Amino acid sequence: MEEGDFLLKLGSFYIGEWEIPFLGLLILGITVILLFILIKLFSKIMKKRLRLKGIPPDIYNGTKFFLRIFIAFGVVILVTYLLNIDKKYLALISGVVGTAISFASMKAINNFIAGIWITLTTPFQVGDYVKIGNKEGIIIEISLNYTKLMYQDKNITMIPNIQCLKTNIINYSISSTWFADEIYKLESQIEDVIVESLKKDQEIINFKHQKQKLERMKKNYKQIKEIQKAIDEKSVELNKRHSKYVDEDKIVRYTFSVALQRTPSKNSKHLEEICQKWAKEFEIQPKFIVLGVDAHIHYYFIIITPDPMDIIEYIDDFYKDIYKYLYSS
Repeated sequence: MEEGDFLLKLGSFYIGEWEIPFLGLLILGITVILLFILIKLFSKIMKKRLRLKGIPPDIYNGTKFFLRIFIAFGVVILVTYLLNIDKKYLALISGVVGTAISFASMKAINNFIAGIWITLTTPFQVGDYVKIGNKEGIIIEISLNYTKLMYQDKNITMIPNIQCLKTNIINYSISSTWFADEIYKLESQIEDVIVESLKKDQEIINFKHQKQKLERMKKNYKQIKEIQKAIDEKSVELNKRHSKYVDEDKIVRYTFSVALQRTPSKNSKHLEEICQKWAKEFEIQPKFIVLGVDAHIHYYFIIITPDPMDIIEYIDDFYKDIYKYLYSS
């Protein structure tokens, strides 16, 4: 019995020159219904198990997405066989379906890959205060497709991960552990260079550069630890409650600049008063330095706090105090 004879047992009908077997159509219909039921059942069971294990929902979404692609190609092969389509068209149909799926899901695939890249490189973590392009706020969730950001007005936005990689990222949260790790790496590199330093002049130059970098790292690390100690003491003194985004290993160093009129002594006096006023809210008194002078004096403000929510809560009012002084002048 030939391959097509079995499908013709219940007869067939024609569309032009194309002979479609009734049995093939019936089997295809039953298969599609069963696949639909199985996918729904699989989705329900998988979702429940992943939620119980605390696995991010994007793992489930990614798995479901690739499963759908696999099923789509399987259905194409099944349709070709059951509906008696000439096999020479199989490659053509598969190509068309594959291209359609690729174009339709290009954004999802790019976001998925970008999410994996962000997970591996960790340019930011949940609880960090960041600026992504022109969007600024606290990272409250990182998934394989999107990153959730809480703005200063407490609205939440979802930024596609591919957009995160395409734009400039400023992370205002500083980790003392990162500095400690970098110091250890530099010390190890310097030890290696010392052994080989007499062989080449270039290695002596590299050694000097690494030594200078190590000294800067140690200085920064010491300053961060001192700030963290001061913050801990101040928090106990003020009995201040922190948000869930506080990480004992991190501090937020938020910076911005403003241009004021050229009255240095008057500016310094009022800006110092504003910084003193906000010392309690941020736990460390904000500081400012002169960044440059042209038609105006450009001031660079540094706000250090253990809690990124402090920036969300207070930064607008801090700005207002500065601009009240600016416009009253």
